[in-house]
Amino acid sequence: SRALSDFEIASLNVSSLPNPVTHWKLDGNANDSIGTYNGTPVEFDSDSDDEWNSLGYIDGAVELDGDEYIQMNEYYGVGGTLARTSCAWIKLNGSGFNILSYGGNASQGNWLFIVNDYKQLKLGVNSGNIISNSTLTVGRWHHVAAVLDDWDNDGLKVNDLRLYIDGVKAPGTYTNSNATIDTGKGDITFPVRIGTHPSLNTGTMFQGLIDDVRLYNCALSASEIRVVAGNRLRGHWKLDGGPNDSSGCNHNGTLTNMDPSPSWMPGMNGTALDFDGLNDYIQIPYVLDPADGPFSAF
Repeated sequence: SRALSDFEIASLNVSSLPNPVTHWKLDGNANDSIGTYNGTPVEFDSDSDDEWNSLGYIDGAVELDGDEYIQMNEYYGVGGTLARTSCAWIKLNGSGFNILSYGGNASQGNWLFIVNDYKQLKLGVNSGNIISNSTLTVGRWHHVAAVLDDWDNDGLKVNDLRLYIDGVKAPGTYTNSNATIDTGKGDITFPVRIGTHPSLNTGTMFQGLIDDVRLYNCALSASEIRVVAGNRLRGHWKLDGGPNDSSGCNHNGTLTNMDPSPSWMPGMNGTALDFDGLNDYIQIPYVLDPADGPFSAF
């Protein structure tokens, strides 16, 4: 017997997750894995490999340096007065700015999912916003989510916005909390874009990595968001004859100083690697953060 982890406890309360209406995995392309709302890379280098990074949080990710973005032509997101959830994995290189954005040009018309200059998560709707009290860490993967629902049955307002960071509800500060929300209302409606403002305002483009972007046409519960944010190994090195990562994150290792050849022996499961205690090691192309734990091994 053992104690259940926080993730396992949260999972007990979730029989099945709702399906997102769109899901951009960003594994080497901007295709929608759910439907037909495929994205078009804009201002990517002629060698697009510069933007597609194989070391995402889940498989690959898109790496933006502040002058590129992805546009979903003819897709305008979950708008109007519908409940919704937008979420993604992000790793900041510096300034954050727009993760996901769409909507109209009226006072309540935009949906702006942002990291501001102070590294705080923000969801803005032009007429108001919520900004997290906590900040994100540059160079570390974070799962971020924004949820909207008419919790009080009095119409969608700014104070109905909720933010989550790494699967946990993030307290925030509201501006114009009683302003109404009607995304897409206005004379001009902008399509969904990853990495920039709907109207392509200069200085608003994302710098860093973005991975696994999802839009739901419902408000995910706290338990559901915890499952989306928590159900992922960061690495699994079985060491069954090689140092490859079987978690799907592609953090394959390199055997170093294993002279004259690696010493593979029977292990607890499959094979194991015998180290000499002098200079043998496996180099992993990923910086492990204590927050990625727990860690375990035989």
